[in-house]
Amino acid sequence: MKLRYILLGLMLLATGARSQVTMQGNLRAHVDSLIDNMPGATPAGLYLQPGTTSRTTWRGIIQDILDANYESADASAISLEYRVVLFTDTTGTVPVTHCVLERTPTSTSRYWGTFVFNLSPRRPLLAILCPHPKHDSNTGKQGFLVYNETGARAYFVSGTHRCNGTTFTPCDGSTTVCEPSGEPYRYSDQAHVVLGTFQLTLEEMLAVYPDLVVIQPHGFAQDSGDPDLIMSNGTRYTPTTDYLVQLRNNLLLQDNSLTFKIIHIDLDWSKLTATTNTQGRLINGSSDPCGTNPGTANGRFLHLEQAYSGLRDNESNWRKLVNAVALTFPATDQILSVQSGQWRSPSTWANHVVPTAADDVRIEAGHTVSIDDSSSVCRSLSFADTSAHIDMNAYSRLNIYGDFTLAGVTHNVFSAGWSPDSAFICFVGGEPLQTISGFSTTGGSTSFRDMIVDKDSGTVVTTAGNGMRLGLQKSLDIVSGTLLLADGDDIEGRWTSSGNFTSDQQLAIVIHPEGALRLVDGADWHHVRSGSAAVPIGKLTVFGSVEFYNASSLFISIAGIDVKEGGTIEIGTSLWSSTSGPKFNPGTITLDSGATLLNTTTSQVYFDTSIVILASGATYKTSSSVTIFPPTFTEQGTVRYQRTTSDQTVTDRDYQSVEFS
Repeated sequence: MKLRYILLGLMLLATGARSQVTMQGNLRAHVDSLIDNMPGATPAGLYLQPGTTSRTTWRGIIQDILDANYESADASAISLEYRVVLFTDTTGTVPVTHCVLERTPTSTSRYWGTFVFNLSPRRPLLAILCPHPKHDSNTGKQGFLVYNETGARAYFVSGTHRCNGTTFTPCDGSTTVCEPSGEPYRYSDQAHVVLGTFQLTLEEMLAVYPDLVVIQPHGFAQDSGDPDLIMSNGTRYTPTTDYLVQLRNNLLLQDNSLTFKIIHIDLDWSKLTATTNTQGRLINGSSDPCGTNPGTANGRFLHLEQAYSGLRDNESNWRKLVNAVALTFPATDQILSVQSGQWRSPSTWANHVVPTAADDVRIEAGHTVSIDDSSSVCRSLSFADTSAHIDMNAYSRLNIYGDFTLAGVTHNVFSAGWSPDSAFICFVGGEPLQTISGFSTTGGSTSFRDMIVDKDSGTVVTTAGNGMRLGLQKSLDIVSGTLLLADGDDIEGRWTSSGNFTSDQQLAIVIHPEGALRLVDGADWHHVRSGSAAVPIGKLTVFGSVEFYNASSLFISIAGIDVKEGGTIEIGTSLWSSTSGPKFNPGTITLDSGATLLNTTTSQVYFDTSIVILASGATYKTSSSVTIFPPTFTEQGTVRYQRTTSDQTVTDRDYQSVEFS
């Protein structure tokens, strides 16, 4: 041992000691960049299998990391052209530090992957392993989202395409992925080798955390007759605790159209069964993970083969797995209800702990928690299943500092009761992004009677971006911050108790001076309504800003818009189509003095019944190449032409006041 430290000291004298690397910022962007820039299948041979000495060094590095000896781990990593970075992710309300084992920026070889360890995990017995980030499209980024959003212990991602290596492992199994005629697995395929960094790291972690649960997200090309997910615990055996079945059930709560095969239940299924996966064999207790199947299953290995469409194709679909994992494995710092009762009563909660603004909360199955005052708070709120409810009493208020996640698309959170008087769900605080998710994409589920967004300036509350329908009954107040209606999502006026359309145009929406409502201009469409066809949702009053884009054939229907001094509304593109015609049904838009309407479209987007009243001192700005005015336009203010990118045609009409800039 003394000799080791003498030699290390001589080496540092000769080469110069390097200090511990620290970074801060957006860890997700950092990892995504590593994935984007890792080698594909070619040029082949960049992946080098670690030799005996390198494997010993690697084990020591992992042991040091698990023992929080980060400087020692970093010093050992030098010889492997790796480094240990203490990366503080500053994207959340509370910064979180992670230990990242990654190749040095000047490294030209090895490509053994990136390993991230959460120094304050909320799910300390959960690890996410992504062995095929290049071949199985988006699984590396999806896996990191699961790790980051759930607060898992560790995240592994390979360093190259699984086909980059040119030598073959002696372990069981063969594949047609790299060679259509079939061949043994290559050493660069981390899911099928025992001498690679995935297996070595997992072995060291299991020595410290023997009950560790490992989730491996994979992807496959879905053929006719295939399910959306093929799920395996690595064996044909049924474990005592069957996490896969729980995960399947929770995925169905996110999307009840998904189909499944679970290989220890569907015993006749033979495609992509993962029984030769060496991490699965290791976790299930095989004496030789390279060549011997285990004789039992403990359920702690979850191998997920996912179709691309609906699961891996975009971030909103990645979140189906995020939400399902969070439901299947409750966070250790998550406060759980133990019975029905009042939110502020200690007897309602596990260990008699009343939630604070820093606590994630889950209401368990069959429990109804009552909000009776304006002091009830939590960070994120989720529900064990559709029998978990909240009862809002008169003039009550629940302040949510994180995410709001339904148990599934049929879940009506407030069906147990909601006061006929004001009762508010409030999204508050400085979290950069709060997400509302789990709502139905086809009809009614949960509806907020009164919703408030009152966040720090520059922060956002967003819907999930999966086509969800955000239900609102009586009021929406955006006091500060932005409510983002994500790509493809909708707003509907629906009763809180039943989830049915209100069809009464009574919803009052107020955008305050520091608030904003944005309908995202993306690839998909939005509608706003309180009944079938074009039934308006209610009155919109704007002191801040609103952007309208991308209306669907179900229209954006509002029972009048009043734009007050300092307020701005933007009439964007894709509010008209050749099949549906105009899709913007605002009723009467009244712009007071000091208010602004910005037109960016060349189409006649307004319903024939639409009226725009431009008061003296109000401004109708247009940046489109050709300007189409509303069908009825009462003009006492100023029309300003302000296109900067190309020529702009001035419409021939009588103007009260016109400007060009």
